[in-house]
Order: sequence, then structure tokens, then C-alpha cells
Amino acid sequence: MKSALKKDTVREIRHSLGRFLSIFLIVLLGCGFFSGIKATMTDMIDTAEKYFSDNRLMDIKLMSSIGVKSEDVEAVKKADDVQGVMAGYSKDVFYYHENQNLVLKFMSFNNVVDENSPNNLDKPVLLEGRLPEKKGECAVEVKMSSPDTFKVGGEIKINEPDSSKNITDTLATDTYRIVGIVASPLYIGYERDATTVGNGTVVSNVFVPESEFVCDYYTELYVKFKGTDELDPFSDEYKQAVKDKSVQAVEFFEDSVNARFEKLSSDAQDSIDIAQEKVDILKQALACDEKQLTELLATAQKSVEEAQEAYDKAEQSGSSAKYLARSQLLKAQQLEEVAGKLLQDKKTGSTAAFDEYNGQLAAAEDEIAGAKKELEAVKTPAFYQYDRFEASSDYSSFYGDAQKVDSIAKVFPVFFILVAALVCLTTMTRMVEEQRTQIGTYKALGYSGARIAGKYLFYAATAASAGSCIGVVVGLQIFPKIIYSCYNILYNIPDIDTPFKPVYMVLCLVVSVICTCSAVLYACIKELKSQPSQLMRPKPPQNGRRVLLERVDLIWNRLDFLAKVTVRNLLRYKKRFFMTIVGVAGCTALIVTGFGLKYSIKTIAEKQFNEIFLYDGIAVLNSADFDEKQLEDKISSIAQVDKSMLMQSTDGIAENESENQSVSMIVPKTPENMGDYIDLVSAENGSTLK
Repeated sequence: MKSALKKDTVREIRHSLGRFLSIFLIVLLGCGFFSGIKATMTDMIDTAEKYFSDNRLMDIKLMSSIGVKSEDVEAVKKADDVQGVMAGYSKDVFYYHENQNLVLKFMSFNNVVDENSPNNLDKPVLLEGRLPEKKGECAVEVKMSSPDTFKVGGEIKINEPDSSKNITDTLATDTYRIVGIVASPLYIGYERDATTVGNGTVVSNVFVPESEFVCDYYTELYVKFKGTDELDPFSDEYKQAVKDKSVQAVEFFEDSVNARFEKLSSDAQDSIDIAQEKVDILKQALACDEKQLTELLATAQKSVEEAQEAYDKAEQSGSSAKYLARSQLLKAQQLEEVAGKLLQDKKTGSTAAFDEYNGQLAAAEDEIAGAKKELEAVKTPAFYQYDRFEASSDYSSFYGDAQKVDSIAKVFPVFFILVAALVCLTTMTRMVEEQRTQIGTYKALGYSGARIAGKYLFYAATAASAGSCIGVVVGLQIFPKIIYSCYNILYNIPDIDTPFKPVYMVLCLVVSVICTCSAVLYACIKELKSQPSQLMRPKPPQNGRRVLLERVDLIWNRLDFLAKVTVRNLLRYKKRFFMTIVGVAGCTALIVTGFGLKYSIKTIAEKQFNEIFLYDGIAVLNSADFDEKQLEDKISSIAQVDKSMLMQSTDGIAENESENQSVSMIVPKTPENMGDYIDLVSAENGSTLK
């Protein structure tokens, strides 16, 4: 008997393959959709974490207003928890392309340090070609706003934005050949650093070896801490760890820079003092007559002898006093030389020495005055510290987008699970009702209710198990890649990793089996309570009932017979009626939500550039040295230009205690005309801002 029931169970799957596949496919779709979307956030975060770790992305970036020197680098290395430190150069330059100056940011990478060195940070990722090795070679980023000339084998010629300087004061040459296309973990999106040159927007970054820069100091210092790679790079735990570990590193950096600043100030003051001594000597000698010069020369000669003797003794003893004695000796020798030449001129009646020293006196006084003015203008060094999220808003945006996908995973799959449960309930209820005679026969032959229900449980569980397992396997591979391919428009992190997640399979398997088996038990319990004789007879139809609509004579009397039967049958089988409503409502909700997402995103660009930004273009001036009247006349003479307005624009960082935000500040020449170009409205009530 057991063998016959088993054969009948297997035979049932084969004979009702369409019904079996309907359960299989709806479960496959629901589990695949849920697991794929739910795994997308995790896969995005894990992919980014691996990308950051493999390329040793910095934890903080340090800068100072007087740059970074090698002694500052060594000072930071001594801080606790510091794993690696790398200094770098950067320079904003102009690249003339299609009749406009585009802003490029030249950045250095260290091609000398060992590949596995902990100090080899922020490694550029090669996408095409090779990394630059020789002078005049570079690698570039290629993104949507990059010039079309950014191809391997292309050439870029750059200029210094400041017309008073030369580009070769900073870089080895003004022409570079592109040998590679790269991406950098420092910039995972398409936003670049703000700049004070050009239109304030860096179009693309260009990477060159450190040796291409001919500067006296580095511009930034990147620091990597121990243990941060083991943390989720977007978590609060990581942010707090970086904050705690950076305290000592920042302190050492500031102490080193301040010490260097004090030494520079001290050296500058020493140079001024030495120059002042020369001025004092010249003034003293030039003010003397012949007799006074004779006495001054004798005094100077005696001072030279005494200073020489003191210097010789100090040098023999190795005393540090030799440096002071050396200074006194040089001062005495200088006075002796000046007094001797002036006395000689007095005796011969010549003015050559007098004229020469007068010229030296005037030049020295001017030099001292200029040096004092510069020294007074020098301010205490300013320090800048940025973590990953402060250096670029793309990291926060990436995490925010991943969270949005996870939020969708909390809502959308619920509809699929409900629809799957309804499909299973409807399918199995109909199957049980159709096989009432078989169930009655099994009961008459002595099969228990559990054995009979087991047939249908096995049927549903097999379909659900196969559908959930295959759905999870397929969903984990397909949906994350499809979703992430859309985000590739915004981010340049490499292709997403989609590892298999056993937990998701177990979860989906358990939930799908419970849902389908619960539907089977619900459908079987009522039938299994009946006697075999009742089951083997056809099920009598349910009694018809009056419906509420029959009380509305105005409508009911106008319906024909078939319409009245249809209305009564709608509520005659309430279970089917409500299952149909819920199923259709759920599917409709998914469709409407999908279209809503599509059009809500699509209309953002239309609203931004058709209703808020009313202007058609911006012309950026390379220099502030221009005549406004001539400029306005030139623009007005262009037939295609309807109206124009001068404005000042600059980019900056707005800061508060918790976060930083990149901002653009615009100052129009005629504020009353601002509404013709940018329509500013309140986000709360839509009223125009004035």
C-alpha cells in the first residue's frame, strides 16, 4: 500500500506538470527576487571593502598651509597604530580643448616603493595600457566628462592657470603622452575635488610618477591605520576607530610642521639680522672721515686678530663656541675690508668704493624691509584633516545607494511571497477538491489522514524546495549584477562580486516550504475530516445567497440574468474572490511602484534643467583682468545670445560639527535678474525665493 501511494504521488507530479511548474516558478521568482535584491547591498559593500583593501586606500589625508616635508612624514610614522604613510603632490592645470580651458588635476603616485610596502597607498588601478614609467608619460581617468582625446597614445599639453608663473616650475614638462587608463580608490564616483581655477570643476585626474613634480614640498600626506581593513568601511565602528587612531598621528604632524615653521621663521630672522649687521657696518664706515677711518681700521684689525685667536682655540678644543667665534671673525673681517677700501679712496681722492658701498647699503636696506614685511605677513600654519567621507562625498553616496536597495528588499519581495502563497493556496485547494474521490478511496482503504496529506505536502514541498534553491542560486548572480550595472553610471568601482550565500538559501527554503505546506494543510484539513462515503460523492455546490447589490433596485433591475448570476457567484466563493483581489492588487502595486520609480527619477533631471536652471550655458573667464564693458559688448554681439549676466562663482566646503558638504557660491552682478537664469523656490511650499 505504501508503494502504491508513493507511485501515485510521483505519477501525480508527472500528470499535473503544469500545476507543479506554476508553484515551482512562482516560488523561484519570489525567492530569486528576494535573495538577489537583499544580497545586493552586502555584495556592494563587500566589493567596495575588497577594492579599498587591495589598493590600500588611505584612512585620513593631512595637509598644511606650508606643505609637507619628509620630516613631517617621518614624524607621523612614529605615531601608534600607523600602518603606512605616503606623501603626494597635486597640481591643478589648464588643458585647452575645444576652445575652452578644462581643469585637470595632476596627481603623483609612488612607482619607486615596493609593491607590497605598507607605505604604498592609494594605488591606481590599471584598466588599459600601462602605468607611466618615463618622463613625459601619464595615465588618465576616463569618465563621462573627460575629453575625447583621453585615449592611450594620445597627447595632452597643459598650461599654468596663473599667468605670472610657468608650468615647468611645478612639473617637469608641459606635454604628456597618455600610456594608460586608470581608476583611483580615492575617487569612487564622478565627483572631483573643488578648485579655485577655471570654472571650479576638475574634469579629470591625471596620474604621473612622483619624479615628474619639481616642487620643494609635498602637498598632502596620506595615512593608513592598523586594523581598519578588518572593519566595515562604511560603519560607525570604522569611523570611530579612525577618529581615535588619528589623534596621535595628527598631533605628531602638527608638532612637526609647527617646528619646521618656527625654524623657517628663525632662519629668516637670522638672515635679516646678518643683513642688518652689514648695514650697520656700512653706515658706520660711510659716516667716517679719513681720521676716523684710520682709527676704525686699526680697531677692526685688532678685532680680527682677537677673533681669529678665539676661533682657533675653540676649534682645537672642539667646543661649540667656535660657531660664535667664527661669526665674530667674519664680522670683524668685513669691517676691516670696508674701512680699508674707504680709507684708500680717501687717500687717493677716488669715490669708487664710496659709491659701491652706498649702492650695497641701499640694496641691503630694501632687502631687509621686504624680508621683514614678508615675515610679518606669514601666518601660523593652518592644518586640514580629511577622512574618506570628508575628502569625497561619493563614499557616503555609495553607501546611501546601497541602503536604498536594501530598503527596497524589505518591501518588494513581500508582495512576491504573498502572491506565491496565494498561488500555492489556490492551486492546492483546487487540486484537493478535484481529488476528493481519490482521498475518499485512500481513507476507505485504511490510509491515515497524515499519509494522505503527506502526498500533497510532498507535491508542494518538492516544487517549493526546487524553486527556492534554483531561485536563490540564479537570483544571487543575476539581480546584484543588474542593479549594480545601473550604479556603474555613478561609480567606478570594478565589477561587483556575487559570492554564494548559504544562509539565504536556507532562509528561502524554510520560508517557501512553510508557506506552501501551510497552504496544503489548510486545503486538506477540511476534506480529511469528512467520511470516505462523503468524499467519494461529488461535492454539492454552495448555496446561492442574496448580495447587497440586490437591495439597490436602481442597479439590480437593470442587470440581465447572466450578469446577476456572475455577481452572486463573486461572493458565493469568498475565498477565491478575496485571493483574486489580493493577488491582482499586489501585482498592480508592483507595476505601479515600478513605473513610479522610473518616472520620479526621470523627472528629476527635467525639473532641474527645465524649471530651476533656466540658462543654456556658462562662459568661464580665465583671468579677472578684463574690461566688463568690452565683455558685455562682445557677448551681446553674438546673434544666438538672448541675454546674459556676469557673476562670480567659487566652490568650497561648508562644515559643521558632524559633517562637511561641498557647496558652490554664486554672486550675481545684478541680483534682481537672477530669476531669469536660476529659479530658486522653497522646497517646502514651492514659493519663489527672493
